Amino acid sequence: MQPPVRGVSGPCLILKARPKTRKGTLHTLTVHEPAATLKPMRVLLTVALLAACTPRHGPHGPSLPSVGPAEGWSLTVVNRHWLDVSIVVMSDDQRSHLGTVSATQTQTYELPARMIATGRLIRLEANPIGATQILRTDPLLVQPGQRVEWTLETGLERSTVAVW
Repeated sequence: MQPPVRGVSGPCLILKARPKTRKGTLHTLTVHEPAATLKPMRVLLTVALLAACTPRHGPHGPSLPSVGPAEGWSLTVVNRHWLDVSIVVMSDDQRSHLGTVSATQTQTYELPARMIATGRLIRLEANPIGATQILRTDPLLVQPGQRVEWTLETGLERSTVAVW
């Protein structure tokens, strides 16, 4: 608690600074600022920070288009293999690990359109955990809004992929 200051009505803020003079002596500088003037400054600072953090929109809405579900694509993996299988999508020398599909389970992944943009060909890779065999599909052309179903059989060489 700060001691009351003479000549100032109401609560006040006291700031002390001790600058050095050329001779090395210390001087105390006390600034008395009524607390009533601090509240509007806090409000103004809060409004300025909120305005700086809000996204900028052009006259016709956001500048970046939002991605709708029709623009993306989906991959359904039906795993009939007896091992859990790690699933990877490869496009343009990039590998995107989607996840792991448990043995005898089915998993659907909703994927963004950027993976298939402008006629990009993709390949799917299945890596059974604990096995040495890896399965890769031929290059696939997938269009926005399409579904891909990949059925992994117990003998991976008999697996099928369908795009519709």
